[in-house]
Amino acid sequence: MANTKQQAIVDAVEAALLAGTPVAGGRVYEGRDRAMPTGVASQVLVWKGFSEPTAGEIMGAPVDWLTEVKVLIKARRSGSDSAEKVADALWSDIYNRVMADSTLAGLVWDLTPGPLQEPERDEADTDVVLLEWAITCRHRTTLTSIAA
Repeated sequence: MANTKQQAIVDAVEAALLAGTPVAGGRVYEGRDRAMPTGVASQVLVWKGFSEPTAGEIMGAPVDWLTEVKVLIKARRSGSDSAEKVADALWSDIYNRVMADSTLAGLVWDLTPGPLQEPERDEADTDVVLLEWAITCRHRTTLTSIAA
């Protein structure tokens, strides 16, 4: 089964986080719904936020896309470091890895860092912080296929 260009972009972001010494001890997963087990210090989730074509000028021409990739960092307090400090250090590493190749190995022609937000968190687990970062990518497919 062929992947779409959008899926290939999500896979490239995930691969960047798993390269070398992986972030979050290798606990990097695709998808937005994954509970963080007790005893796990951190994990990172990656998924496609949205993908929309931009208006075409010429019938039959390639389609330019604006695709958002979301990265959710889940971090737990570690020793004397607050969960906020742990999450911030993870975000710094993630940012550096993703932005190191602004074309994601040629998949996109523009990679723009987006907002970093702290979504609502579970009040029952106050030692866990969530940070959600958006990355916007511009890329192109043919008119007749969105395959990578």
